Amino acid sequence: GLTEEAKPYLTQAVEIKGDEARDYAMRGKAYVLMGDYEKAKEQLDKAIELGSEQATLYRAQVYSAEGDADKAKSLYENYVKNNKDNAAALGNLGSILLEQGDYDDALTYIQMALSLEGDKDEQLLRRNEILAYENKKDFASAKTKMESYVADYPDDAAAAREYQFLQTR
Repeated sequence: GLTEEAKPYLTQAVEIKGDEARDYAMRGKAYVLMGDYEKAKEQLDKAIELGSEQATLYRAQVYSAEGDADKAKSLYENYVKNNKDNAAALGNLGSILLEQGDYDDALTYIQMALSLEGDKDEQLLRRNEILAYENKKDFASAKTKMESYVADYPDDAAAAREYQFLQTR
């Protein structure tokens, strides 16, 4: 939320020299944060070529931002093979699978992400978990998860309405 305040720092970050995988990955990440996806792709592709797993994650984010869910999914899948402790990557892969209608696999990745402690996106992950259950027509599980969700997030009016709907199932 501090986009304007971050610009000078991000500008400095992309000007840092270096030709190692980490250097390209960090410049690519800075370009991603700046919204300059073309320059981000150049830097990240070079970092990936040099063996940066972290750059793979950032490149998947670029594909997602550009609306190419299939390429993003492929990169997230490759990344989480070796990084099952990255809640953001697991959650993003789960979200893509949810959007593509692969509810069982989506649920697997979402629950893996939820099992990791301290994830800042827990609320979104829990909502996606409920959506996956609803789409699988497992309304009993969705209702149980929603009961817990509305207790933890009482200000989520949309969830409260959804909970009323689930109670009729």
